[in-house]
Amino acid sequence: MKGKFQKFLVASSFVALLSGFNLVNYAFADSEVVNNESREVKEVLEQKEKLKQSVNIDKYDLVRKSELGVKKGYDKDDPKPDWAPGDSFGSPKGTNNISFAAFAPGDIIVVHDGSVVWGYYRHAAVWDGTYYTGSLDSYAFIEANVENQPGDGQSNVHYSTARKFRNYDQAVGLYVYTLEQQFRTLARNYIRNQLGEPYKFVGSYKSDDSTWYCSKLAWKAYYEMGNRDLDYDGGLYVYPDDIYQDGDTKIFATGS
Repeated sequence: MKGKFQKFLVASSFVALLSGFNLVNYAFADSEVVNNESREVKEVLEQKEKLKQSVNIDKYDLVRKSELGVKKGYDKDDPKPDWAPGDSFGSPKGTNNISFAAFAPGDIIVVHDGSVVWGYYRHAAVWDGTYYTGSLDSYAFIEANVENQPGDGQSNVHYSTARKFRNYDQAVGLYVYTLEQQFRTLARNYIRNQLGEPYKFVGSYKSDDSTWYCSKLAWKAYYEMGNRDLDYDGGLYVYPDDIYQDGDTKIFATGS
């Protein structure tokens, strides 16, 4: 028995070591984006990082803990088909003034717009930034949703404009502060690789890599690229509130 246990420890150590090598390989494989950025781009990212670190907002001061999480009568692990995170519940009707100045690749936005049964925050997306020009009408985020613009039929992973995320009554920028920027960029790149993949909520469990909804897309990217589990309380599905409450995320921008 002792010999078997020792073999198990050796095997476990090898798996952990291999996982570490894989994570490093991902970083080197994407060196064109992460390591060979121009000095100007690196300086901008460093400035944004300093801006983020200067912000100190307690999540439960911004939103009472009692407001977060699913509403009474909603089964988090057996949701109804029409009760899905994103805009499948109807188009947002609010406005907010969130600034995108400190957003960098891999940062997450969660938005509130009225009461929804699956939690306080209704939708989530990830900042790409490649095509963002400073105009609200330029593409800035990648999301998994039933549509980008009303009636366009984009029920998949797609780019969305910055303006879209000003059309909610509250918005919050989150970053995974326990990872360096290069790994947040890798998470963004993972999401890019899912562009065009179909949107699905009910039955799209966290183990499924072929279909996506808004918060699962962000969760999976960080789980694969940064070894971070952004699901606050676990379960078959991950909701925007889970990412908001998770201990690896911090607030760096708000708008209302």
